[in-house]
Amino acid sequence: MTLTGVGGVGKTRLALRAAAGLSRAFRDGVWLIRLDQLREEALVAQAVARVLGVQDLAGYSPAASLAEHIADSQLLLVLDNRRRRRARARRQPRQRRRADRRRHPVDDRRARDHPS
Repeated sequence: MTLTGVGGVGKTRLALRAAAGLSRAFRDGVWLIRLDQLREEALVAQAVARVLGVQDLAGYSPAASLAEHIADSQLLLVLDNRRRRRARARRQPRQRRRADRRRHPVDDRRARDHPS
């Protein structure tokens, strides 16, 4: 799900409320990933991996290491300040297919730093 709208309308609050209400449905937790400080698209996978505690696998890209780590996970990722990074997500169909069982509410405002 992608939440869009002008700043200040409550996208972050809505995403966090939805995530809190769904937290019991995800055995591996609900995680907030803050992306507002990233300046390069290539750092998105590293930011997600850092929050989830994923170690890079030898011979794999950060995105591949992350995909391998979460392949069988039941988790909810709330990506904060994602708007500038949507184009990259469209270029990664393989990772998107592997993640089709997971839901990813997305918003573009600041939120909490810890998993729910």
